[in-house]
Amino acid sequence: MGSVVTVPVITSIEPAVECLIDTVDGFFDLLFEIAIDAASTVTVWVNGVVAFAVSTYETFVSWLFDSATTVVETGVNIIRIVVANAAGSTERIIHAVITETPVTAAPEITSTIPEEQSISNVPGGSGIRTFGATVDQPTTIVFSVDGQEKHRFNAVTDAAWECDFSGYSAGTRSVVVTASNSNGSDAFTWSWEILEQPVITFVTPSADSVSNYDAEGKRVFHASVNIPCLLEIYLNDRLVEKSSSEDTAISHKFGTVPLGSYTIR
Repeated sequence: MGSVVTVPVITSIEPAVECLIDTVDGFFDLLFEIAIDAASTVTVWVNGVVAFAVSTYETFVSWLFDSATTVVETGVNIIRIVVANAAGSTERIIHAVITETPVTAAPEITSTIPEEQSISNVPGGSGIRTFGATVDQPTTIVFSVDGQEKHRFNAVTDAAWECDFSGYSAGTRSVVVTASNSNGSDAFTWSWEILEQPVITFVTPSADSVSNYDAEGKRVFHASVNIPCLLEIYLNDRLVEKSSSEDTAISHKFGTVPLGSYTIR
């Protein structure tokens, strides 16, 4: 009985980056290497054209791209590396950004949305918070929340991510944007406080429909909420009571009113 063949996995790759910054000359001098956990063939495409291939089954392969047969352009070039055997295949993508002049300094995040590091939201509105970053050179930009990756952008200088936080519980979250390429990396962290949504927890009278039997009747309306907030009571559309500061309870005593039906909210 022969050995079991498993789907190959690329266990290491050099350069170990998703976004590579180099000049044309530097690109063709760059040695690429991959290690594979199961013997596989290797095929490498550059911008959709096969640029390198090994038809024998190997666990380690290295190569230089041939400038005579491989075409790269200024800007973003897609390198697709596929390893395959009888059990299946796996691929990795590298974005090679070719520049006319060398860029060697580490990337720097030059602006963010929002600009402030400490931010807050109250659930119950749109439920959407936009985070964004601009970088001084093409990078892989990744947004994460509490260490969990949420969205990734490849070979870009700016990116924005809309987070639907309607499902998040109240508390403080750490939102991190990282920008990385072959020159290095930069990061920015937001401390994001999601505040608890105000909820009316108690009202008197508790019935939706109440009545007084004559115009001399008195009625007290009271409401409590779960967290301090500004509170208001309206008679129809007229404001009749307002808390002077954030509070957890409010009440109003109605005196003589004309006969009729009223909406209290």
